[in-house]
Amino acid sequence: MPSVPAARLVVAMAAVAAAGLAHDGPRAADETPPPVTFEEHVRPLLKAHCLDCHGATETLEGSLDLRLVRLMRAGGDSGPAIVPGDAAGSLILQRVRAGDMPPGEKKMSAAEQDLLARWISAGAPTRRPEPEAIAPGLAITPEERAFWAFQPVRRPDVTADPAVPRAPIDALVFGADGPLPAEAARHALVTRAFLTLTGLPPAHADVERWAADPSADWFDRLVDELLASPHYGEQWARHWLDVAGYADSEGATLADEVRPWAWRYRDYCIDAFNTDVPFDRFIAEQLAGDEIAGARSGDWTAEQIRLLTATGFLRMAADGTGSGGDTPEGRNQTVADTVRIVGTSLLGMSVHCAQHGAACGLRAGPRLEGVEDARAAPRLDPDRGRAGAVRRHRDGGAGRREGPGREAGRLHPAGARAGTREVRGAAAWAASGRL
Repeated sequence: MPSVPAARLVVAMAAVAAAGLAHDGPRAADETPPPVTFEEHVRPLLKAHCLDCHGATETLEGSLDLRLVRLMRAGGDSGPAIVPGDAAGSLILQRVRAGDMPPGEKKMSAAEQDLLARWISAGAPTRRPEPEAIAPGLAITPEERAFWAFQPVRRPDVTADPAVPRAPIDALVFGADGPLPAEAARHALVTRAFLTLTGLPPAHADVERWAADPSADWFDRLVDELLASPHYGEQWARHWLDVAGYADSEGATLADEVRPWAWRYRDYCIDAFNTDVPFDRFIAEQLAGDEIAGARSGDWTAEQIRLLTATGFLRMAADGTGSGGDTPEGRNQTVADTVRIVGTSLLGMSVHCAQHGAACGLRAGPRLEGVEDARAAPRLDPDRGRAGAVRRHRDGGAGRREGPGREAGRLHPAGARAGTREVRGAAAWAASGRL
């Protein structure tokens, strides 16, 4: 993985946000609304409000299946759900506007109702021919697979522009919206750089020193100086710690015992940012640091201890198994919460559907359970940490595991909650949910 300066990644994050906001303004009065199709616009709406009863399970309420347009036209016990070209005469829209459907407090908004009506009035178009047969449950559609979070990360093609004062990334941020704004005064730039990269305001002497620097590369050198500051890791590691659910106590039970060694994982993250650990290595160490460390030969080395400390990432979930909640339900909840933390931080999804799929009757639906709790749980079980050590001691050492995994629990009795300059910006990017 090529090295990318963190400063550029920070700007890239701003570019992503700017790109997402650039075209969200109001549509011109004479602009034609884009065409509405079932797959892109209507099915997500129905999935949010209707398909739990009319498609997700083999038993359909009112014998009505809303997963395909032809099934909607066929209808159920009350007749066709839609009449293409006749929104007012379509039963589904009548029931929605009357407030009868969907049941419960959450109703379709006025904008959603208008979208549904516009689609029906346009003849209920689809983007592609519908299948002759459809399996039970909710399959993952091509539109869902095309969601931006599931796409490979690609470097945008940004051509250097002599008019851009500092870096090509500026052209990516502002290029679509005309010329760049005027550069801020030096005092403002210095202050913004300090606050962004270290989280601390500059001293007056620092502002004056950089404001008076005559060099053409003064800003680049300022950024390099701030990236070398230990405060950089303190500022940016906190975003990753938020993603990991860092806390200094166990949670889960009223005892809420303190985790006295949590700070070790916190400091591991700070050090990773400050020492430019590559992002892929940063993740691998947190997921499998005990395996990477290898077997102990004599005393643990400093590097092995660092790697074991990294697995504190897998002990961040609220865990009451060592403070009165050591039950099958308590252990399962800790594992489920750990899976959620790993999923939301690295996959952009909670994986709750895999946890609850059987209870909801969705096993015939999307096969996300292929990467589900059943495969992840053994690596995330509380037995690998404090509660497991307590249980093994209580049970006379039954199930004792030799090797660094077992030692990790002893090194961190509270569960260790605790140049690539790429890791710095990328971890913050992950904190935004976009990784």
